[in-house]
Amino acid sequence: MKGRTIAFAISLSLAVGALPAKSLVLTLENGALVYYLLGEDTNPMIRFVDGKIKVDTDIYEFSGIKNFYISATDDPNGIEHTINSTMAEYNDNMVIFDTDKPLVVKVYSSGGNEMNVYPRWVGDKTVVDLSPLPQGAYIITAGETSLKILKK
Repeated sequence: MKGRTIAFAISLSLAVGALPAKSLVLTLENGALVYYLLGEDTNPMIRFVDGKIKVDTDIYEFSGIKNFYISATDDPNGIEHTINSTMAEYNDNMVIFDTDKPLVVKVYSSGGNEMNVYPRWVGDKTVVDLSPLPQGAYIITAGETSLKILKK
């Protein structure tokens, strides 16, 4: 375990120093992608504490991280993709799903914590207001649809 942690730290530091990277991307065991922007003033602080990985204020179990990489092409801004035919848009801190019935919507922080949000059914749309949430990256699930939002 300690050797794996050291190898992870060395690989990460080499990768950050070697590429004109845009983001550090963690692939979690549940399939969620977590982005940490890299750049002039936005480099995350990565620490290993009690067998866990702490990135800024987010804490991950080492076993909960499936993969990590440094990317110059992934763009975590806005909606990356949706699954199935559910239509979604992100506008003015609102996520709007164009559906024929209300959806069960869950919002997770980049650390995997479920956030308290209350979707509303308005006409033929399910609307989720993200304005009460702090800035950051969020994973939003609605049925079999998932999307990633970077709230600035």
